[in-house]
Amino acid sequence: MKFIQFLQVLFLIISGQKTLLAQQNSTNWEIVKEKLYTISYPKSHWIRRIDSLTGAPFLIATTETNNKPYDRDLIQLRILENDDKLYGDLDTYADECKEITDLLLAVRIKKGQLEYHEKVSSNKYGKIKRRIKERRFFINQKVYELIFDANEVIYEKIIGQVDSIFDTFLPTDFAAASTEKWLIQNKDTYSITYPSNWIVNEIPPQHVDFMVNKPQRSNDTGYWDNIYIVVNTFKETNPTLDNFAQRATEQLRMTLKNVKINQSARKKSDKFVFQEVNSEGILGKNEVKIKQWHIVKGRKAYTITYTARINNFDESVDVVQQIFESFSFN
Repeated sequence: MKFIQFLQVLFLIISGQKTLLAQQNSTNWEIVKEKLYTISYPKSHWIRRIDSLTGAPFLIATTETNNKPYDRDLIQLRILENDDKLYGDLDTYADECKEITDLLLAVRIKKGQLEYHEKVSSNKYGKIKRRIKERRFFINQKVYELIFDANEVIYEKIIGQVDSIFDTFLPTDFAAASTEKWLIQNKDTYSITYPSNWIVNEIPPQHVDFMVNKPQRSNDTGYWDNIYIVVNTFKETNPTLDNFAQRATEQLRMTLKNVKINQSARKKSDKFVFQEVNSEGILGKNEVKIKQWHIVKGRKAYTITYTARINNFDESVDVVQQIFESFSFN
């Protein structure tokens, strides 16, 4: 396999060529807008259902197990009136989770103004081992429970896509107050979300699979701060994360002048293990900072890169982190 030439990619991006810019085509995703919430899901993999037993206002089942009533892999949303004595708040719920047996994950997460609790647990339904992921929101005297319940084997295969679906959920009260709508870019093997005021490059530079630019300002000329994804496919062998990240960093050292690697650390999310590399240097006529995540799955290696002029890097750091964290495998 021919390793990607970061030098070529970065200089194509910095060249400032005029390209056609367009918002993503989201026809593969169904957008559900109800009075209390909005959520989206890929129509090719999920089927909207009605469950008279739970009364869930939103429920989808995987196409593979849709016709198996006792072994369906489901995502459902429940909305409950919040009685403080019964449901409490995020702090109360976090304490309650500590008492749950078979708890695999319990974490409180804040993205922008939206805060929720996420937990993952396991159980058995007869002889079937199942895994359950839940996000719980406490907003304006209501409790929103977003739940994914699946066979353990299916769970591991599609949890990346489920996370992408979860990330599209917004309570209406929050959505109305939010100044940014987030869109989904759904590719063959992965998906990623980004704010609607960022601009997708419809014809990205060579070797770049997806590219989105920060909102352009009147004083932006030539270089444009951006996030892009490069996908490498290895034909003969599965790459290791250590080897791929090392080679990518060596390419970066040859690309930037006066390069400085500020951080290179192995990290782990609930979706995958990745190598984060933060660097800075001179690219063309610009002094830039670069944030990269290197991720390996099977014979494919993915690099997510945020490149910005050094004085602009920190102004969007929270949004950039959310975009990076939204990356999921389909």
